[in-house]
Amino acid sequence: MIVARLLTHNPASIDAVTSDDKMTALHLAACEGHEAIVAQLLNHSPGLIDLKTTYDQTALHIAAIQGHVKVVALSQILVWHSQVSVFLNNLRFFNFSTKRNKMILLRNK
Repeated sequence: MIVARLLTHNPASIDAVTSDDKMTALHLAACEGHEAIVAQLLNHSPGLIDLKTTYDQTALHIAAIQGHVKVVALSQILVWHSQVSVFLNNLRFFNFSTKRNKMILLRNK
């Protein structure tokens, strides 16, 4: 509930990092195994998955080190889903046509 309020009222705070080790809210949630919070953060901002700490660790690294297998799997699924959604959204700018059993991608004008 608190995370949902932050995402609504102060979305920039999600990208904030701790001063010492550059951990984000996603790093902290992954470290503690909070699956629901990880899901909310990644649904809101999938790019968080690429941010690294001072020790060059992503949230996935931290979740794996802590043994939070569900957080690792969930993170990978959510990031994959967001990438597929972007890809499919971009396809609306193209037409498909077939010629000799080959699919041809034509850019819409």
